[in-house]
Amino acid sequence: FNLDPNVRDFTSPLVMSPAANTYSLQFTLDLMKTDIDFFLQKSSDLASWTTIGTTPDAINPTQQSRSTGLRTYAPRLFHRLQIVRKPTP
Repeated sequence: FNLDPNVRDFTSPLVMSPAANTYSLQFTLDLMKTDIDFFLQKSSDLASWTTIGTTPDAINPTQQSRSTGLRTYAPRLFHRLQIVRKPTP
């Protein structure tokens, strides 16, 4: 998310926009960081996770915004952004 761990910054890299029974989640990727992957996932029990798709929107040659529309389900549904470091060749 291009954040400096040595600087206090309370702004969230994830933007959530709620609506009636849905909400959207948006985050921005630094395309110059090719050693990590981001996966938006959902779970009903916090034990098993399923990756869900996001829609890319170009911002500029070095950044990309990704978003998805999510539904709120009863009784519960959890979401997380998994960040995975790619193995070095």
